[in-house]
Amino acid sequence: ESQASTNESQASSGTLSSKSVPLLRKYEKMRIAGVPMAAIRSKMTVDKIPKNLILDFCSAPDPSTDKKSASHNAAVRREQETLSATRSRPSTASAGLETKRDELVDTPLVTIEASKNTLSIHRNHGQRNQEKNADIISTMLRKLTNDKPQLRRGQAQAINLERAFNALGMIRSIQYAEEQYNSVFDNVTNDEAYRIYLQRPYLELLSGFGTKVDNLNQKSHLPGLTEVIEAIEEHYKERINAHAARFNDTGLVEFDGLAEVYRPGTKCVYRQANGLAMGVTVTWSKYEEGRTLFGKTRTFHVSFQFIASVGDDFTPVDFQDFMMKFDTPKEISKLPFTPLKFMKEGDRNYWNHYLKKRGDTYNRFACGNHYV
Repeated sequence: ESQASTNESQASSGTLSSKSVPLLRKYEKMRIAGVPMAAIRSKMTVDKIPKNLILDFCSAPDPSTDKKSASHNAAVRREQETLSATRSRPSTASAGLETKRDELVDTPLVTIEASKNTLSIHRNHGQRNQEKNADIISTMLRKLTNDKPQLRRGQAQAINLERAFNALGMIRSIQYAEEQYNSVFDNVTNDEAYRIYLQRPYLELLSGFGTKVDNLNQKSHLPGLTEVIEAIEEHYKERINAHAARFNDTGLVEFDGLAEVYRPGTKCVYRQANGLAMGVTVTWSKYEEGRTLFGKTRTFHVSFQFIASVGDDFTPVDFQDFMMKFDTPKEISKLPFTPLKFMKEGDRNYWNHYLKKRGDTYNRFACGNHYV
């Protein structure tokens, strides 16, 4: 009874604690362990703890909570002080890191991580134009390389570097189409059909990538296209330069060098089986890899274009050819499609004159009443 009266007097005076009331120590331990207060109250009732002690214990502040709250508040204050100090100092961070909330460092759109064998397209979501440009160029590369999409916001678009190199001829073809489109503004022509012939391929390519030309009355440039090509060529420059040296020194080409021989826009002579020759232009090329029962395979695909009559008009006609991988270098002059730029000057002049003469004759008789 004397102990109970002591407890009651301490409770009424507001000095109740686990030290002054040994009876409540186990409940204090339960509270520190994280047991819900409702469960502690129920346990105290079962143990027949006086109601006034239960009320005072359950309404007393939790010391551990107070310590956590104080620690949290101190951490918040330190973070705010650090942020204020950072904002007051001039930015010295490297490119690509956000130094201020309202000021973003210009992040390079395209980088290559050779160690991971990836070509990365960076999205800067603080800059709408760069975000849009990154999305367009990423879509283009994924379609041309058949690489799996990685479109997580805030992360770089990673393209397999070897796949990008295999598709370099197709990426260059977009740049060639862009140059053809813009050439109309440098050399103004009154021939509407010729203007459409030069500009339509580029417009169709952009449509396939989910974008379009903003203004049809001025030049257009696909953001990031040049950066992608330059990044790939810079990474593989030793291989590319080695092929170029072999072309010039020996006139031979290895299988891996065919993409350099047949760059988009290259004029070639195609010698047909019947002895006639025709002029064609390279539009794109690519390497494809696969697997068979006999192992890994690699083929080179190239697309050519020539002009043909369809009765009253001329139209471009595209066709494709391919070459299986070969181990022994081949003479460029003996390829079925021989680039004019690799011919000797005398041969090149001959074929230029021959094809122009044939073209003039074809232009006179291939359309209208002469068409058969």
